[in-house]
Formats: sequence, structure tokens, C-alpha cells
Amino acid sequence: MGVVDVQRLSEERRVARVDGVLAALAAVVALAGAEGTAWPWVLVMFTVFVVRAVWPRVPAIAVTVVVLASLVVLNVHLRSEGAFFFACLATVDVVATERRRGWAYASALAALLLPPFIRFVGDQGATNSWRWQFWSAGVLLSGVLGWSLHRQCRLTEALRAAHEQLTGQAVAEERRRIAREVHDLVGHTLTVVMLHVTGARHTMRRHPDEAERALREAELAGRQSLAEIRHVIGLLRADDDDSRQALPVGRDIVGLVERYRSGGLDAVVNVVGDLDRPDALSGLAAFRIVQESLNNVVRHAPGASADVAVTIGADCCDIRITNATAATPDPYRTGNGIIGMRERASSLGGTLLAGPADAGHAWRVHAQFPLAER
Repeated sequence: MGVVDVQRLSEERRVARVDGVLAALAAVVALAGAEGTAWPWVLVMFTVFVVRAVWPRVPAIAVTVVVLASLVVLNVHLRSEGAFFFACLATVDVVATERRRGWAYASALAALLLPPFIRFVGDQGATNSWRWQFWSAGVLLSGVLGWSLHRQCRLTEALRAAHEQLTGQAVAEERRRIAREVHDLVGHTLTVVMLHVTGARHTMRRHPDEAERALREAELAGRQSLAEIRHVIGLLRADDDDSRQALPVGRDIVGLVERYRSGGLDAVVNVVGDLDRPDALSGLAAFRIVQESLNNVVRHAPGASADVAVTIGADCCDIRITNATAATPDPYRTGNGIIGMRERASSLGGTLLAGPADAGHAWRVHAQFPLAER
């Protein structure tokens, strides 16, 4: 049984239990104004409401049929105006809970026409003293109440379904965000470590001190990456402001470029504006875009220089990373790097373009996105 079915059953159970309680009052009213031996039919109607209150799976349409048939027999041969309270209760129940809407409205119409039918077709001597219009109006109001309950229940179901859908989308977006973080962290770390290890391998025999320094830098990069990965994994457990602040922000871009420079990449960074101006999300996006771009320079254009230009305006962040080389391959035909950078920029309402520049002798990444109010 699905969640929606369980919710519907719970709503039907509540309506049935309320009708069961009110049926006791209806039985008292029916017996108080009854003539002759009316109590067996009143007992039958009261019993079916009690049965439905105890077992909500009993169809409301079945209860309505029993009630209407009992009213016909009771008021044609005897006289018990108050028994029409049972017709009102049955109308509320069937219109509010019956899933086959055609049967629900047909039952409500039958209950509405029952008082005039008994008044004009039944025993005139027994029924000519009561006003059937009041009972028909009562059944009509009961039908409107049942329809309102049914409508409210369906709107509640729609809201729950929308809430579940939004929750699923939020979870999926969070997974994509964490996947981007892990991808950027692992790719960056391996690239920096490989730069230092390669440098250490080339200088180990001739310059042991330089090789030791390179290995020490590789170790430091690995430790820093492990710390960042721990913070990213922490996002799986809590998504509060503290966990976001633990990740890199805009001011860390300069240090990022310096780490690549120490690993052997000819990189220059030019910053215009205050790197503390972007908020946590914008600063993280800027940092990751620069990081992924430098990572691809090392991997796909070895020996190339990289020029990083970051401009922080009053309401916009502009990032340009250009690597100049004699032959620039297309590093973004495969992989998730360019996809992740574009998703970061678009999630902030910005754009990211990546492609050849300067007649194919360079590769440029240009990202631009608005800055939120601090």
C-alpha cells in the first residue's frame, strides 16, 4: 500500500468515526419522534455506521444504500422524521470518502430526492404533517460539506506530493553539489601531487634538497586535500553555515595559484577588487572554477603558462583563465570538469564559456555570475 493510500485510509477512518459518534445522536432523535415500532430500523442504521467506524474499509456506498432503504421502509409504513439525520450523515460520508465519484454523487442525489419521494409517494396519512423541504435542504448541505472535505483531502494529498517531489529534487541537487566538490578536490590534489612528485623524480639525483622540498609540498597538498574532503563529507551530515565556511572561499584563490606555481606551473594571478566581497557560495564557485581550469592546464597543456584574472565588482564576479601554448588541445571533450564549472556558474545565475582563443593558440575559460547582497 502506497503512502497516498495510507493517508486516504486515515482520512476515511476519521470521517467514519465522527459519523459513528453522530449516529448515536441521530438514533436518539429518530426514536424520540417515532411512531409505532420504528426501533428495529433505527437500530439497523445505527449498526451500519458503527460497523463502518470500526472497519473503515467497509464501503461508504454500502452504508448509504442500507440507510436509504431503511428510511423508505420506515417512513412509508411508520413515521420517524428524525431518522433523516441518518441520510445527512450518510451523504457526508459517501461524498467525502467514496473514491468512485460517480457513485458518490448518485448516492447523494438519491438521498436528496428521498424526502419528497416519501412525502408524495408514501402513505399520505402518515407523512403529510412534516415538511420534506427542510430535510432535502439538510441533505444538500451535507453533500456540500462532504464535497468540501473531499476537496480538502485531495488538496492535502497534492501538497504532500509536491513536498515529496521538492524534497527529492533538493536531495538530488545536494548529491550533484557534493559530487562536484569531490571531483574538484580529488582532481586538484592528484594534479598538484603529481607535479611535485615529477619534479622530485627529475631532481632527486642532482638536487636532493630540491627533491625533498617537492616531496614535502606534495605531502602538504595531500594533507590539505584530506582536510577539505572531510569537510565535504560533513556536508552529507549537516548543511549549516559552519560547514560551508569550512570550504575554500574567494580569498583562497591567490594561495591556490601559488600552490600551482610552487609545483612548476607558470601561473600569474591578477585580482581587481576585494576577494572578501563574494559570499560563501560565490567565493566557493570562483575558487573551484579557477582550480578546475588550472588543473586542466596541467593535465592537457603541459608546459603552457596560465593567466588568471579575477574582477570583483559591486554586483558581479568576472573570472578569466587563459593558458597560452603553441598547440592547445581540446581538454573538455570528455570528463566532468567543464560540466561542473558550468553548473556552478548557472546555479548562481551566471554563465561560463570555454573554448579556443587567439586563433586557436590559447584556451580561455570565462565565467561571470552575479554576487548576492551581503
